[in-house]
Amino acid sequence: MAIRLRRNSTPRSAILPDPAAGIAELRWFESHVEQLEAYAGTYVAILGESVAASAPNIRAVHDELLARGINDALIVRVPTGAEREQYLIA
Repeated sequence: MAIRLRRNSTPRSAILPDPAAGIAELRWFESHVEQLEAYAGTYVAILGESVAASAPNIRAVHDELLARGINDALIVRVPTGAEREQYLIA
């Protein structure tokens, strides 16, 4: 599960999603599996090419980002080794 945060005062119904939002961060996430092993089972916020925040639950990551004034980050849950193996394609 991945969520792209963008805090905005515009009504939700008026916001059109950017189809390219989070693509670079998602690619970084997929190519840095070994680096992210330390975060297995937790949620991380990726901004650009680095982890901006991490916590055991998505709400805590979101709150930390907002407290730091970060309003545009990709939040993903880092799978554990067993979870990652479920999604491997032979």
